[in-house]
Amino acid sequence: MLTSEGCTSGGQLALCAQKGRLPDRAEVGVPSAKNGTVVRGRCGRWVVRLGIRTVPGSVLAPVIAALLLSGCGTSVGNESPLPTWPVSPETLPAATDAVPDGFRLATWALDPAFPSPGPESTSMHILVWETLCASGRPTTGRMSAPAVSFGSTTVTVKIGVRPLGGAQACPGPTGTPAILILPEPLGARTLLDGGRTPVGPPSPGFIAASPGTRP
Repeated sequence: MLTSEGCTSGGQLALCAQKGRLPDRAEVGVPSAKNGTVVRGRCGRWVVRLGIRTVPGSVLAPVIAALLLSGCGTSVGNESPLPTWPVSPETLPAATDAVPDGFRLATWALDPAFPSPGPESTSMHILVWETLCASGRPTTGRMSAPAVSFGSTTVTVKIGVRPLGGAQACPGPTGTPAILILPEPLGARTLLDGGRTPVGPPSPGFIAASPGTRP
């Protein structure tokens, strides 16, 4: 339930949202039915959630708008935990030939907090940047198996990220830590990031920090 600004019930939530009265630090929640729709967002260290059996546009739209205007990201879908910073490095699945369907190419770079890989290296610490808006959330739990292509002088690595649903704000997050496992030693070959156009050496990603949303 929303416990400040006089919004004390689900029935009052839309009115409060329309007036821009969703506070920056509060929890919003209405019990949801099984398989119900959930609107959730994060304001500072607080999670904002709305779960209702039906979602008329007159309720859903102003809630999302109010969250975005207050600098909070939202997503709509079946409720599940969202990772928050800081996150531990996630070991990516075994390498494959292509990024699976449902993922969008991301960019990546070697994590400067760890030693650079050498000729005998088969694992390396990397940072991954999502190329779609995600309200500054880490990509932990949404990264694909890497698609690795070995050439005579290069190793090209593509990593995908499964996009979040719903409207997302577009701050520029730091890279999400991950551990990449190669199916064979790197050798004297040069690492390339296949998520860039054109393909090139991995380097820190950039996402525009200007406010914005995507549908």
